[in-house]
Amino acid sequence: MRILVITAGSRGDVAPFTGLGQRLLDAGHSVAVAAHSSLASLAGGRGLDHRPLPGDPQELNRAKPARAAGPGEDFGQVSPVTQPMSGRGRRELMELTARPRRSSRWG
Repeated sequence: MRILVITAGSRGDVAPFTGLGQRLLDAGHSVAVAAHSSLASLAGGRGLDHRPLPGDPQELNRAKPARAAGPGEDFGQVSPVTQPMSGRGRRELMELTARPRRSSRWG
């Protein structure tokens, strides 16, 4: 089975999903991880294919510092890290999942 794991955020957000991807790979599946380009080595280091997501999480976090929500505050706001996945970024993500991969595992 071909599996695409899509994750966004910092190294600490992405790393657990590469562990999941490695377990799926060990079970005989073809696995790619879609994450920000700055984190491609996390996927490659576990033998997983990487597909880039738009944006740089470090730059996005610098642009708008994170703030914890307090009691009664809205948790529905879009994170600056995942915001590129809305609008144009969302279309790019949909194209990413639809286009064929030109590697031996994703042929």
